[in-house]
Amino acid sequence: MQQKLCFKAQLFIPYNNSENNIEPLNPKCISGFYVSFKAISTFKKLEFYSPKKLDWLIIPHNNVDWIAYDSAIILIKEQISSKRSPMVWLKYSDTEIKKCFITWW
Repeated sequence: MQQKLCFKAQLFIPYNNSENNIEPLNPKCISGFYVSFKAISTFKKLEFYSPKKLDWLIIPHNNVDWIAYDSAIILIKEQISSKRSPMVWLKYSDTEIKKCFITWW
């Protein structure tokens, strides 16, 4: 008999990380990416949604109230100023939505 332990998790990798080798962890655990607040202008052309913390586990979908970058940046700045890293959904298209943490550090 051999004892094993299983952790359920969502992993977030650095933005534009081409290296997805996270052994011994399961690559299917990768749920999104994180990016520094300093680089957020990269996403100026996208729409944003900021899920409540209880909704962080759900799969991103279109049936939410999306906001433009200019409105999102105001909400994100509030979190960053409190040294919090908010999660947002980024809408690239109707079929491509990604989870992202905007880090304050």
